[in-house]
Amino acid sequence: LKQSNHPLFDFLKPLTRDTLFLNWAARLTLAEFGENSFGDRVTSVGTGQFMQLNRDEWLDYDFFNSSALPQELASRGFVAVANNTHDDTTTTNDEFPGYLYQQDGMKIWNAMGQFATDFVNEVYDTDQDVANDMDLDEWAKETTDPNKADIKGFPTSFTNKPILAYTLQTLMWISTGLHAAVNYPQYDYLAYAPNKPLGARASMEQFQAFSSSLSEHSNTNNNNENENNNENDKKKKEWIFREVNPYFNVAREVIYIVRILTIPPETAIDNLLDYFREVRHGEKSYRSFLVTLDRIGDEIESRNQASRRAGNAVYSYLHPSNIPSCINI
Repeated sequence: LKQSNHPLFDFLKPLTRDTLFLNWAARLTLAEFGENSFGDRVTSVGTGQFMQLNRDEWLDYDFFNSSALPQELASRGFVAVANNTHDDTTTTNDEFPGYLYQQDGMKIWNAMGQFATDFVNEVYDTDQDVANDMDLDEWAKETTDPNKADIKGFPTSFTNKPILAYTLQTLMWISTGLHAAVNYPQYDYLAYAPNKPLGARASMEQFQAFSSSLSEHSNTNNNNENENNNENDKKKKEWIFREVNPYFNVAREVIYIVRILTIPPETAIDNLLDYFREVRHGEKSYRSFLVTLDRIGDEIESRNQASRRAGNAVYSYLHPSNIPSCINI
């Protein structure tokens, strides 16, 4: 689409900024193989193993089922999706009212769906115009060709405007909202090693063996049961800090890395107006999108203020101003 200067690249360009460079850099640093590599040095599983996890995930990957938010949530039981997979009609699962990724995510997802639909309507008048677009056909073939991109579940052709808009919506969600929700909590979760050590030095099996030895010892003495339990709990905590938590130099390196990886984005999805003023298509659609994003941002800020007053945690990862426009960190 870029080579042909296709109108749809006006939509896709801000979603792709610096992503290839980031992937290249990560392969030479975070995912490098070799002696004393980062993955082997600071994680429990090691570089080879987490690359195997990536491979296994990719083998089961399906573009819409794995990456379109309603289908992905439904696969874990959180929403019900209409039979038509390109219908955004959803029923939220009220059993988990605190699942703010679902709540905020669906607001952002639906706003992106309207933006993508409006953009497609700017470019194409009819479904037949979409079906007759040879550049789109080539894009679909290249993306699904097993010898090229090999993206399973991606449309093999585009026959109407709704499927094209849904594809753009999903691509935008992957590059922005999904990335924000996965990437930016890293500092909060990983910087304090006891909260979630990226590289635990002992396994759960070792901890269970230690706990069993404490229980056996307690059964052989005549002390008060409550005193035994309290003492054992203290020893378990001491064992975890002594045997499980990473060494200081490793914990410090993780702090450095997750801080870099969570630097706020230079370009968020709500400050692309200058870009859309300069390109051929999308300014009208984006201005409408901005109105919706402003409303969603106000709703999130209002909820977070109430949470702070109540002494509860806040969830700001999917505030539009915090959602990057691309995967570049």
